[in-house]
Amino acid sequence: MQIRALFALLLVCLPSVVVAQEPTAPPPETDRQIHLGGYIQYDFLMRLDDDTDAATFRFRRVRLQGSGNLTDKIGWAASIEVTSTPVLRDAFVTLKHIPGATLRVGQLVMPYGMEQYVFSSNTLEFTERATTDVIASRDAGIVVSNDRRFFGWFSNAPAVTNGTRQNVADNNNDKDGMVRLTATPGRLPGFSLGVNGMRGAQPDGMRTRVGADVSYARRLRRIAAELDTEQTGEGSE
Repeated sequence: MQIRALFALLLVCLPSVVVAQEPTAPPPETDRQIHLGGYIQYDFLMRLDDDTDAATFRFRRVRLQGSGNLTDKIGWAASIEVTSTPVLRDAFVTLKHIPGATLRVGQLVMPYGMEQYVFSSNTLEFTERATTDVIASRDAGIVVSNDRRFFGWFSNAPAVTNGTRQNVADNNNDKDGMVRLTATPGRLPGFSLGVNGMRGAQPDGMRTRVGADVSYARRLRRIAAELDTEQTGEGSE
C-alpha cells in the first residue's frame, strides 16, 4: 500500500481573478463561426541547486486552440501544445440537451483540485504548477456540470474517466469515477470551499484520491490552501 499527500498554501497580493480551466470552451450557442486563438509564454530557466544544467531561455508554452458550435446544443473545442513535438491537450464535444446541465465528452481537464481545475495557467501566481501526479489533470472521459449553482451557492461536477492522464490509453477494463463539490456562500463574498474524490482500479491495486481546497479573495488579495492525498494498493480497498 502506498500513501502520498500534497499540501499547498498560497497567499498573494495580486488582483483576485479566478478563471475556470477551460481555455477552449465553445463560444455562445447562437454563434456558428469557428474561433481560433492561442498564446505564447516565454521565460528564462536556471536551476540554483544544480551546476550541470545550463541556464536557458525557452518557449514554456506555445498553444493553439479552436472552438465552435455545430448546433444550438452541440459545441466542440480543441487545443494543442507545439513547443516541441505537438501534443494534443483538449479535444471534446459539449452537449447541452439536458436542461441546466452541460455534458462534455472527450479529453479535457478533469474536475479535481483547485490549482488544476479552477486556475488557468494564464492566471497562476507562480510560473509553474505544483510538480505532482497526486492530482488528476487532463484525461479522456465524460464530465457533467451544472450550468447554474444550486440554491445560488452549490455546484457539482461528476466524471467517469480512464484514469491514465492525457493521450494515454486505459490500462485495464475499469474506469475511474470522480466528483468535485464546490460551495460559494453568498454571505461570504470571495469565499470558496471545494471537496474532491476519485476512485478506480489500477494495475497495482485500487487507487483512492481525496482532496479539499479553500480560497478567499478580497480586493487585491487572495489566500488559498489545498490538500490532496492518494492511497494505492491492496490495503486501500
